[in-house]
Amino acid sequence: MKARLHRTTKRLGLTSLIDVIFLLLLFFMLSSTFSKFAEVELFAAQPGMAGDTPNEIIFLRLNADEVTLNGSVIAFENLHSAVLEQHLAERSSLLMSVVGDTTSQKFVDIISILVGIEGLSLNIISSS
Repeated sequence: MKARLHRTTKRLGLTSLIDVIFLLLLFFMLSSTFSKFAEVELFAAQPGMAGDTPNEIIFLRLNADEVTLNGSVIAFENLHSAVLEQHLAERSSLLMSVVGDTTSQKFVDIISILVGIEGLSLNIISSS
């Protein structure tokens, strides 16, 4: 008689594997930060706020590709120092024009830079 070879195959239990994967997924979802949200305080103009006129007007044009300050193209990293160089007067007004397909993230990044400059009034206009 020929000896029969019995192949015993054990089925792997997937329940414990699924439990481990679920726990890892839960751990990484709860411990990760996907993006950080920041608030930028903006104040709307109210009646009677147009009392004093600014000493100096700075023009900032925000495009999808570039940022121009008083007609000259500047790098995003140099925006704070470039505005400080233009902001020589005690009270200055920055007129910001948003043009084209500018992303809202770029807009918020620039506003967060500009809000930190003391004595600078920020006015935003939208162009098509």
